[in-house]
Amino acid sequence: MLVGFNAWARGYSHIAKDKPCQDAAAYWLHNGMKRAGIAVVADGHGGEKYFRSKTGSKFAVKIAIKVIREFYERFNPVKDRDFLEKNVERIKQNIIRLWRIRVVKDIRQNAWTSEERTLCDEKRNINLDDENTDKLISIYGTTLVAALITDDLWFAIQIGDGACVLINRDDKAEIVITPDDEQSFGYTHSICSPNAAEKFKHRFGNEGISGLTVATDGVSDSFLPDKYLEFNRTLRENFVRDAETTRNELKNYLPRLSEQGSRDDMAIAGIFDLKEK
Repeated sequence: MLVGFNAWARGYSHIAKDKPCQDAAAYWLHNGMKRAGIAVVADGHGGEKYFRSKTGSKFAVKIAIKVIREFYERFNPVKDRDFLEKNVERIKQNIIRLWRIRVVKDIRQNAWTSEERTLCDEKRNINLDDENTDKLISIYGTTLVAALITDDLWFAIQIGDGACVLINRDDKAEIVITPDDEQSFGYTHSICSPNAAEKFKHRFGNEGISGLTVATDGVSDSFLPDKYLEFNRTLRENFVRDAETTRNELKNYLPRLSEQGSRDDMAIAGIFDLKEK
């Protein structure tokens, strides 16, 4: 049986500054003849430039679940690697397209507050009445990490920072997608960028695995690399023993991890196969 989970917590530094949590996490699960699970996290950029990124990250996880689920339900089983490669590109494009459509809809439905207008006038020099500008879309900016697991297929896509960890049948864990050299010193790629499709990275395989997790950088940056892989292996072991208790413990653990580690917002989601090796 597959089990899914998600958890998030307001960062310790965000609590101190009275800022909201801008991370989001979600999962979708199907157990049956064709098992599948999807896990997604998004990290809204926050700060004065991205003051609706909390909303943008929520849109991103919902849309990613929708697009990847539709791919799975329409094309399972996947025919071959070339077919998967082409459709992963379509998945990226659809997520970006639908996210931008949803952002524009939110702009139309939720009028700018006086505080938001003042902020843009003073800090960003943005015309909030021009809904077609990329600058306006960027106010909702967020990263995204998403992954699908089935009995004989997995894939992961990522734009921006964060981490996707795969656990294979031998209980070995690895980071699936490594960041590129452009992401450093606080800069990260974003789904709001005009060239977002070019900045998405992906990886996939046709082998069965024991599980995978996706997490925002607030979680992964709270560990040394080897310790983070160990954390993920232990997390799966605990889910095998007692999924419900582990799910509750994880939600209680994240605020403490933020205080002791990155002090950032935190979000993590994952799918584990509870079947022992």
